[in-house]
Amino acid sequence: MRKKKLGDAWVPPIDVLQCFLNDPEIAPDLNLNNVNYNLFADIIGIFIFASMGTSSNRASYALYELAKRKEYWQELCQEAQEINKKYNGNFKTFDNIDKMVKLNRFIKETFRLNSDILGLPRQCLNDSHYTFMNGYQIPYGRIISLDFLELNFDEKLQGTNPKDFNAYRHNSSVTKLDRNYLLFGFGKHACPGRNYAITLTIITLHHIMLNYYLRTKFENAVPRTHKGFFIGPIKPYESSIENNN
Repeated sequence: MRKKKLGDAWVPPIDVLQCFLNDPEIAPDLNLNNVNYNLFADIIGIFIFASMGTSSNRASYALYELAKRKEYWQELCQEAQEINKKYNGNFKTFDNIDKMVKLNRFIKETFRLNSDILGLPRQCLNDSHYTFMNGYQIPYGRIISLDFLELNFDEKLQGTNPKDFNAYRHNSSVTKLDRNYLLFGFGKHACPGRNYAITLTIITLHHIMLNYYLRTKFENAVPRTHKGFFIGPIKPYESSIENNN
């Protein structure tokens, strides 16, 4: 309707729905009366299950890091209690969740140290080849991936001692798109569900810190192992969660 009203002045939004409508298999000629709803529903279903798996996986990494990092417990728990008191236990808006600055930075550092080796695959679509700034060329059709380990552990990009956990390393939100932090991608192709994933993780840890005590024999993080290009499962260790009420 907005396209008909605005005509040539209409600027399509950059979102997932518009991406689907631009797909000729889903909406030929952008005709909303001729939408392949079955294909549309299938793709949405894939997105839902993909977001559940990756989000819960990332939340589990953050929980394990929280259990190990005793030096951060007091500050993070104090922030959680202050936020809970200020909003009477009701923090349903993104603005309220954004107030948890320390927890946000803790999660960002967790994700930096718990990432896959490779990610963000892209295919060369240039007619013959693509030439990088250093002169290296890739042919048409070649798929390349970003080396996350080189990016996440580069001292010039991440600061001193990049292999060490430091929750105060970051000054920006984990959902902010940054060329030095590409967990969620960059530009218009960035992950559209990143706010959902981080909100899920923040609420989970916030609730746990308010209601439970974490117990573990590990005070320092155990280095992650990788299976092929991907980070391996979390190594089990002796820990417990106790209700503090």
